[in-house]
Amino acid sequence: MAKKKSGSGGNNPVKLALAFLNKYKARPNRGNQMAGKELRHQQLGEIKTNRETRERYGSGYHHRPGGMDHDGRRTTELTDKYDNGVYSGKVEFENKSGDPPWIPKQGEGTSAFFPDHWSAEKVDNATSQAFDSAKKNADDGTWKGTFTDDNGEIVKIEGWYDPKTGNIGHGFPSFDQ
Repeated sequence: MAKKKSGSGGNNPVKLALAFLNKYKARPNRGNQMAGKELRHQQLGEIKTNRETRERYGSGYHHRPGGMDHDGRRTTELTDKYDNGVYSGKVEFENKSGDPPWIPKQGEGTSAFFPDHWSAEKVDNATSQAFDSAKKNADDGTWKGTFTDDNGEIVKIEGWYDPKTGNIGHGFPSFDQ
């Protein structure tokens, strides 16, 4: 029996997503294409520290491949499941440097998630395509657009961009689909 190639991810959607994210980790930002850092923020999220209060909080995390959380992430209170597969949930990030053991996402602690059946690559492409035709607000650096896939599935996506360069920052599914 042949051994599975190490690191290939097999059919595990989380491992496949991580392989995609690692492949583009150093990708530069170009117009509608997120930089590798922003791609990871969108799909994995991160723990940040408030410069003034030194309080730590979670940020990002908008893709649960196959409906599974990435290591060090947990999602509870799943709500607002739309027909297009977008939904929301409360998110916490594992705190590997001490107490508390889990750090909630900033604000209300809620993330909107892309459809579980989407690959990491489809999330990336959908965000780029939605940004291409988005309404952009240079005053606050936000954008709102839509993505329609080959099956006619429409997902509203919004996010941040740099009004000076016109480059995308990142995107996430709108809470209101």
